[in-house]
Amino acid sequence: MERRELERSIKHLRSELGAGQPLSEGDRKLLEGILTDAAAVLEREPSDIEGSSGLTERVREAAVRLEGSHPELTRAIGAIADVLSRMGI
Repeated sequence: MERRELERSIKHLRSELGAGQPLSEGDRKLLEGILTDAAAVLEREPSDIEGSSGLTERVREAAVRLEGSHPELTRAIGAIADVLSRMGI
């Protein structure tokens, strides 16, 4: 179930990024990196997922960084962080 929810959350964040919200180059690269890493989780076997190199923490930090200026992105990022946390990452 979490895998499907993660997939939906990734699609939602991609959609929000594609909506053309103004972002600094650094913020855009940060979010694209998070998307790449979160999508890689979907490719792994469940037994290989636990403890994946601080991804959840990076996602949460991105949410905090953008919460004042990009509330929709922050909600999309937060959804990814929540799913990753439930997956034990």
